[in-house]
Amino acid sequence: MAEEPHVTRASQPQVPAAEPASPPKNPLELVLALLWRHRWGRFLTIALGLLALVGLAAQGIDPLIRLFAYVSAPKAVKADIPEYVKDGYYVGIRRTVFEMGSWRELTSAQENEKTSLVVCINNFTIYREKPEAVSFIHRISSTGNVDPEVFCDRGFTKSPVEGYTEMGKTRIWEISIDIHDEPLHRPINLQFVVFFWNNFNRKDQWDLGTRIYNSRTDHAEIAVRFPHWKPAHSIVFETRSPTGDKSRRTTITPNPAGVLYDKDEQGNIFGVTWLLLQPSEDKTYWIAWNWTANAS
Repeated sequence: MAEEPHVTRASQPQVPAAEPASPPKNPLELVLALLWRHRWGRFLTIALGLLALVGLAAQGIDPLIRLFAYVSAPKAVKADIPEYVKDGYYVGIRRTVFEMGSWRELTSAQENEKTSLVVCINNFTIYREKPEAVSFIHRISSTGNVDPEVFCDRGFTKSPVEGYTEMGKTRIWEISIDIHDEPLHRPINLQFVVFFWNNFNRKDQWDLGTRIYNSRTDHAEIAVRFPHWKPAHSIVFETRSPTGDKSRRTTITPNPAGVLYDKDEQGNIFGVTWLLLQPSEDKTYWIAWNWTANAS
């Protein structure tokens, strides 16, 4: 039997199977892939990307503004940065309260005795900014014949100021409180008490004040608490020269929000607190009063 001729058939070309697309790594990729297939989706995707870039840029805008403000600031402003610590320190908060509960009217025979007492309580928060600042300086004055007494919980000295030592006139002392061991740039709390003897008896003594020194003071309070049996009838606010000279005084009207009164229904004033925000340097701030209802 004849054999069938052997036919060699060409083998079919082997087409490699298409590699399946890898699935998106996260849902956001899936959404973006679907959007990109359409023209409107592409525009939406680009818009979303721009919004994201704007959001990232917004996180750094504040530091950029601060940097621009510093670079563009006038040189004079930059030079003022160390100037507010002329004494090597500045005052953050200071509170001075005159408590007159032990005040008494004097006779001429009592002027040289410790008879009439006013207690001045001082609380300061200062910041030592320079190593050469080894002392905190504060000045007090008195018109009484008896020297004031100072009490402090740290080392200090009290020295009369030359030119202001004459008895019968305003005398001034400088208090120097030791801060040489205190750290830099940290708040330092200073507390000291002054006993003022035999002041505020004559009409020309019906006032008290406190001095703001060369360095910056952020916040100051001066207060007086009158004897409960002798309230004031009116109050006047003034600024004066560093020595408190009355010939160089200016009457001012403080912001009502910065003055706190303790009054009764009849208007008698038992106490007043004067709040000062960034008071002027090298001036004294004074509270004067009348103890007689018809005094001018």
